[in-house]
Amino acid sequence: MSSRTGIQGRAKHIMLLVRVVLLALVGIYVQGCAVIPDTVSFQYHSQTVPAPLPGAAQVVVQVGVTDVRPGDPRKISNKKNGYGMEMATIRTDRPVDHIVGDALAEELVKDGFQIGPGPVIVAAEVERFANDYKMGFFSSDAVAEVTIAIQVRTLDGRILYARTFSADGTETGVFLMEGHNARLSLEQTLPVIMSRLMTDPAFLRALLDGGSKPRRPLTGKAGPTAFGTADSMAGECLPITAHGSMSWV
Repeated sequence: MSSRTGIQGRAKHIMLLVRVVLLALVGIYVQGCAVIPDTVSFQYHSQTVPAPLPGAAQVVVQVGVTDVRPGDPRKISNKKNGYGMEMATIRTDRPVDHIVGDALAEELVKDGFQIGPGPVIVAAEVERFANDYKMGFFSSDAVAEVTIAIQVRTLDGRILYARTFSADGTETGVFLMEGHNARLSLEQTLPVIMSRLMTDPAFLRALLDGGSKPRRPLTGKAGPTAFGTADSMAGECLPITAHGSMSWV
């Protein structure tokens, strides 16, 4: 009897050691991954249904996006270790202004608008596009925050529409605070803003009004706007530029 008890005791001791070793290995793995930068491929999942508007097919829209966030134009978050300390950077595989510009263009095309050199401009400023991990007792949450300011204006600088949109999204039950979950939280947040924009009657009316009568491109400088001075956009779709300048779709 005592022999059996001894064997059982040793077995429990071995199992305990195995668990401790496994936990240690998991901790080492998590710590090791936390110091390695991560790059994620952002996918835009629209929430809107294609619904071409009467008259939209005759309107050509220029889409320009400026990322006004400081620092790396592809950064969206940081990994965190088990103590909640920020570690390696999480980036997208392309600049955030490109991501937002492509989303805007996709939504406008679904409503029947054309994208290209035209008399009406949709100018967007990305003020916030980030994920932060909030630690809980057993797991963490990936919390995304996105803020984008939108203007509709004409080539001569007249502002037809201006509004700032903010939204947040949460990916719950996160155990590894890495790029995958940061991407998921932001992928569910950007479509919310786009849906609010595309269902705003004032925004759609501004596009239709701005594109109803083609205007002759300016040869000089337009007046200052909330997004800076429009320097002779001249109806020509400019190429994608570096961070800090407006990117055109």
